[in-house]
Amino acid sequence: LDDQGNVVYFGNNFNNSAIINSMVCLQSGVCYTAIMTNTAGLTGWYNGYFWINTSGVQIINAFLDPSLQTQTIQFSVNGGCGAVAGCMDPTALNYNASATEDDGSCVYAEPCESNEVIISIVTESWGSEMSWNLVNEVGEVVASGGGYSSWNTYTTSLCLADGCYQLQMNDTWGDGWNGGYYMISSANSYYEGSLFYGDSTTDLIGINTDCNAVAGCMDGTAVNYNPSATYEDGSCIFNTFNPGMNTNFTVGLELEYNLYPNPTNEGITIDLNNLNPQAGINILITGLDGKLVTSQFEANADKFRRIQLELNELSSGYYFVKVVNGSNVHTMPLIKQ
Repeated sequence: LDDQGNVVYFGNNFNNSAIINSMVCLQSGVCYTAIMTNTAGLTGWYNGYFWINTSGVQIINAFLDPSLQTQTIQFSVNGGCGAVAGCMDPTALNYNASATEDDGSCVYAEPCESNEVIISIVTESWGSEMSWNLVNEVGEVVASGGGYSSWNTYTTSLCLADGCYQLQMNDTWGDGWNGGYYMISSANSYYEGSLFYGDSTTDLIGINTDCNAVAGCMDGTAVNYNPSATYEDGSCIFNTFNPGMNTNFTVGLELEYNLYPNPTNEGITIDLNNLNPQAGINILITGLDGKLVTSQFEANADKFRRIQLELNELSSGYYFVKVVNGSNVHTMPLIKQ
């Protein structure tokens, strides 16, 4: 039969100990089904078999199983169909959705006796620049990721012991994750964050453990110095503006900013660096659906600014904060608790 169920060849009542040759026209790319039967109601073909050759190549050679009265087998001229051996158990790590014949190769995950942890990396623009390492308390890299495409989500499942881990985030271009972010969840904890600017930063991730540390900028000369910080996370922003330099510039600046606290219960503080002093500052907060929730405009004549926003009327949820300063635009996620 062809793939539409049409009979392309039929034969029966063959003589004993004979070879019967027939010519059939088979099309490349079509999956054919051969039905082998013992019409006497007995089983097998008593060492009989059939084969098909095309262009000097044998594409099938088969016989009726000695224990069966009827049996089907699929084949094609170019070998594109027939039984596909593989793991057919959807719960297995190597499940093959295309398999039609289970070959006993299924591999299953070892049960996690510690903490099942899920790391999700969400990319936006320039996902290829993003990478990360998860480092345990003795400095071993227990997981890592990178080489991502833009506007995508990547998930890693881990089995981790209790402890305080470092999530090291990197960006090859040095302009942060451009709106991309991570989510880390376990049975008793949830973390979310991002590399907001620069080429690297580190977040502390406690798995059934209080890390007893406050990550932040510990350099007192930085504009975003956090006196409460007990752990340097690489987030420091410095004012590199020299008053003696020519200030008539409007383009070529790389806007950088940080906002905290994030998550927040009330308001946020935004530290801005490398501003264009000849352009105002427009702060736009949008929801996940892209709709504008609130905005604030600030006149500006400075290279760096610290701006505070009250968000008491903002509902709990996930948002994006976009800062527009002339031709410079930068976006990062915000969680309102």
